[in-house]
Amino acid sequence: DRYLGENWLVEKTKMINRLKESYRKSPFYTVVFPIIEESIQQEENNLFIFVLNTIKKINEYIGIATPITISSVIPIDHSLKAEKKVLEICKSKKATAYINPIGGVELYSKEVFKNEGIQLQFLKTDSITYKQFNNEFVPWLSIIDVLMFNSKEEIKKYLTLFKLI
Repeated sequence: DRYLGENWLVEKTKMINRLKESYRKSPFYTVVFPIIEESIQQEENNLFIFVLNTIKKINEYIGIATPITISSVIPIDHSLKAEKKVLEICKSKKATAYINPIGGVELYSKEVFKNEGIQLQFLKTDSITYKQFNNEFVPWLSIIDVLMFNSKEEIKKYLTLFKLI
């Protein structure tokens, strides 16, 4: 567990003000900003809980109902690291497939997973562009940017734009 520290209390106001200034004229500001502000203002001072609560709020807004399981509550050997830990989690859940973001290509071996009876695939997102004011599109910004410039329906469509490799 990571403690966000005393500076986090001060940084919250600065962050909220920066986001307000950056996005106040965006098309979905009035709907999205209160969600982001509530996430930032939450009293939790633990990074994991902060991130988890924020993901849950965004999922609720978009309409994603996929259950989230916290890996630390899964009965496995938590001293395991990286690929071995992921494999143990998969086995404990009786998974036959595991999908990881594309960055895991360097970390996980399809052969090692296959030997354990688990199909490993990597999620590679397609290129997504949307209007960001009248500026040239800047890719790979945060979910906040996506939320501020796109409807829930557009965001749901973006979530289908990927390939499994």
